[in-house]
Amino acid sequence: MRNKIIFGSIIAAAIAGGIYSYFYVKKVKSPVSEAIHAIPVNACFVFESRQARNTWKKLNETSIMWEDLLGTVTFGRLNSHGAFLDS
Repeated sequence: MRNKIIFGSIIAAAIAGGIYSYFYVKKVKSPVSEAIHAIPVNACFVFESRQARNTWKKLNETSIMWEDLLGTVTFGRLNSHGAFLDS
């Protein structure tokens, strides 16, 4: 009788420990870092768009300021990279 009580207590403790461990690990997981930490320190500007293709088309085709900026090497390269990503 005594062995049954000890065995039952060990099984109950193992089940309780397993349930606790499951919920603890599920809650902890890996920490989520803020997205701002992924941006390089030397970034000129940060641009977010939910409709990148339409925004790129508007910027590339209808902006007079963009046409002037294309005269520089950096923006010319950016335009070619953007056209590559757009296709």
